[in-house]
Amino acid sequence: MKKVTIIIVVLISGIIAFLYWSRGTPESEVPYPDFKTAKKGESKGYEKRPIPYHEIFLGWRNWTDYHFVIYNDLNDVVTPAEWSDLKARVEEIKENSGCDIVVFNGPRFWVLDKIESNKKTSPLGSILGHEMLIPAFFSLTIKQIKDRRPYHPLTINRNTKYTYFANDYIYKLIAPDGTEYIMQAASQEIDPNMQLKDLVNLGSRLKNLPEGWRYEPEFIKEEFINISDGNTRIVQDEFRNTYQIRKK
Repeated sequence: MKKVTIIIVVLISGIIAFLYWSRGTPESEVPYPDFKTAKKGESKGYEKRPIPYHEIFLGWRNWTDYHFVIYNDLNDVVTPAEWSDLKARVEEIKENSGCDIVVFNGPRFWVLDKIESNKKTSPLGSILGHEMLIPAFFSLTIKQIKDRRPYHPLTINRNTKYTYFANDYIYKLIAPDGTEYIMQAASQEIDPNMQLKDLVNLGSRLKNLPEGWRYEPEFIKEEFINISDGNTRIVQDEFRNTYQIRKK
């Protein structure tokens, strides 16, 4: 009888340990950015396209979801050599941060003319000695991570004000229901030679647009502002260029 009891206790303990491991990091322990109300004159802006930058997504697993915190080097843009060094030190980044996965997003460049915090400030953080902004966070399932599909809208949380100056282009992805997504940044991950001048004719290179989707550059004669105030939606094309939903 005692032997049976011991076996049952061991089995139950093993199940509990397995469930604890499977849970991963409780969401309450994910180091989400602390957005604070911006004081007058505190909202720092970055101006004039193209604005180069890189991003690193640190992810914490909770069951079958990953909660990502975005680190952005706009505060101090890394050099190509520094970017390569960071990509070679993934395990060190994991050890220092406690995260489970590291995703590198870049090099990239903003295709808008002014970036500002919208009422909230982005806190600062550090990755291997590089000071970075922490402007946003989002969640993905394990399936979504493995299947990084283009043209698949994703909800993220951030507070930004994007300004596009008059007498220049904005670049739009338009969904079948008419929803417009405005390009915020172009990527050089898939095409290292992607330049600002290439974007007007990008539509001819998008071979995998789903049925009903279309790409459309628009020359604007008046300043255009796109604001995210908390949750917003973004989408990427097959070159990993990123678009944000047009605020109505």
